[in-house]
Amino acid sequence: TEYERRRPADDPEWVYWLTEDEIIVMAGRCYVELGQPDRAIPLLTGVLACYDERQTRESALYTSWLAEAHVQAGDIEHAAALAQRTLELSSSTSSARGDDRITLLAQRLGPYHRVSAAREFLDHEAEWRRGG
Repeated sequence: TEYERRRPADDPEWVYWLTEDEIIVMAGRCYVELGQPDRAIPLLTGVLACYDERQTRESALYTSWLAEAHVQAGDIEHAAALAQRTLELSSSTSSARGDDRITLLAQRLGPYHRVSAAREFLDHEAEWRRGG
């Protein structure tokens, strides 16, 4: 890949955080924004499979984009499970972006409230909003 062909010694110091995984996440997020879940899902799934969940905030955010991609793909059960995982991860962090992503997932899954997994997530999200 282009990333592998770069010369790290030439990189400015401020790009220390821009790993190949971060670039893949950005591409996956772009595909979600473009409504192309078939391209987003493999990228985000691959990164999350080897991602250290101790980086809770990032794991929550990346999982939220994967959940949104699954909503776009019509896989509501899987989307709801990922949304629930996002909520669990976000509960231990303080992140406005994370909170915004949970709100967005609730909006995306709201129309599917008759699907038990979606309803369960929506119930947990409502409880989380109330601070419980």
